[in-house]
Parts: sequence; C-alpha cells; structure tokens
Amino acid sequence: MGNDGRKAEIMTELADRARRDFQVRISMNAAAEEERRAAIPAERRAELGLTEERYRQHQSWMRQSQAAEREKLEKGISYFSTFQLDVVEAFFTDLNQDGPFAGAHGLESGLGSPGFTPPTYSHGLQGFLTTYRHYHSDERYIRDYLNFRPSSTGIIRLAWEALGLEAPTGLTELAESVSRERVRRLLLVSLALHSTQYEHAIRNLKTTGYAQGDEIADRTEHLRWMSPGFAKYLLQRDPDDRTLARKLTGHQKDLFKLTLEGVSQRRFLYFLDRHTSKARADRGN
Repeated sequence: MGNDGRKAEIMTELADRARRDFQVRISMNAAAEEERRAAIPAERRAELGLTEERYRQHQSWMRQSQAAEREKLEKGISYFSTFQLDVVEAFFTDLNQDGPFAGAHGLESGLGSPGFTPPTYSHGLQGFLTTYRHYHSDERYIRDYLNFRPSSTGIIRLAWEALGLEAPTGLTELAESVSRERVRRLLLVSLALHSTQYEHAIRNLKTTGYAQGDEIADRTEHLRWMSPGFAKYLLQRDPDDRTLARKLTGHQKDLFKLTLEGVSQRRFLYFLDRHTSKARADRGN
C-alpha cells in the first residue's frame, strides 16, 4: 500500500470514530432529556409552560444545532486530512495506544480499564477534530508535542510566537539547528516560570468557593513567561540553572519583558527541577 492509500485508510478510521463519538453523544443527550422530562409531574410542566409545542420547538432547535455541529466536524476531518502521512500516522498510533498525546488531550479510550465509563461531557475525537484548527493551528503541533511532551499544551504555540516560527517550521525543525535539548530546556524553563508565578497567585487568594476560580483567572491572565528576547537568550547562551535564576531575580530581571511576580531563586529552581525530573521520567516510559 502506498502513502496515499495508507493515509486514506487512517483518515477513514479516524472519521468513522469521530462520527460515532458524535452520534453516541446525541443519543446520550436525548436519553437524558427524556428522563428529565419524565421526572417532571404533568401539573408542574403545566405551571412552567412546558407544552408539547415547546418540546417540539426545542427538538427542532436541537436538530439544527446538531446539523451545524456535524458540518463543523466534517470541516475538521477535511482539514486534518491535509496533514502529512507521518503526522497522521503518529497521531493514529498514539491514539490506539492511549499514548501521551491522547492522555494530554482527553482522547483516552479506557480500553483494558475495568469499569471505565467515558464522561458524558467529553466530546472525544469529535471535539478534537472539530476544534483542532482553532486550538492547535496546524500539523506542526502534533509533531512538536510528541517530540517534546510539555506538561502544558499551550506552551508550544507560545514558543512558536516568541521564536517567530511560521508553518511549516516548528520546534522540531528548529531543534535540527540548535539541538533538541536546548529547545526542550526552553519549554521547561518557561513552564517553571509559569508554575512559580501561579503558585504565588494561589498563595495570595482571598476568596473561596466558585469565586476563587474567577480570582485565579484575574490574577494569572496577564502572566507572561515566554518572550522573544528570553527565548533567544536561552537558545543562544544556554545558561546553567543557577545563573539563570540569578538573571531572573537580579537587577537585569526586566530585560526579557517577562512577568516575574513572586519569582525567587529558591522557588524557581524548585519548579525547574520538578519539571525537568518529570520530563526525564516521561521520556523513560
């Protein structure tokens, strides 16, 4: 089988799975809706104005919404099918093995896990293919994620922006000229900076309950832990951990245009060691 035939075979399987995901979710939602409706006494439905006509209108709206979702899914499948065979095949292999990419993106099948039940809110492969272009841009993302496996999926696009990388060049291609270890270290250092600042924001929370989530978002949405100058410095100079910690907390700390709220040498080095150790362990698996 040639490359085109192999890719067509994989895409057929992925498309079928995504469509099944979609249909299962529709069926589950319909069953849940019927249960909710049956649980409301007739008298209460009358008080709320839940007439048969209202239900028919709701069902008509749901069918229109599902048709729009189905159309978006088909567009997502079509876009994914433009990727090169090596990317599609790597994704397909990882998906079938419940690998690191599947785990990080909520695509685990749960095969072999006793009592595994997929969460009802998960859109699975359907949601992934539908929104891929919006969240992950292009095929570079899959290749870069599998090569570097960062603990934060968003760090890859931040690195592209900081380094001025445009398709088809990603971190994988950049590593051919500056080394994979330096690119991996750039990601780890940036993640350590984010973790240090996030810890600082959490430690100073004043609210509890649901409002706490809003406060966390307010305190962290402006954080900046990757910048062009910082990325260039790390890739070209490759400073050791302690030199880097001093640079980020000394008189030149504003040089890289990063936010450094709550970043001390001790906490930064703690998180850098933690992320580095986890990355080593993951690569060993």
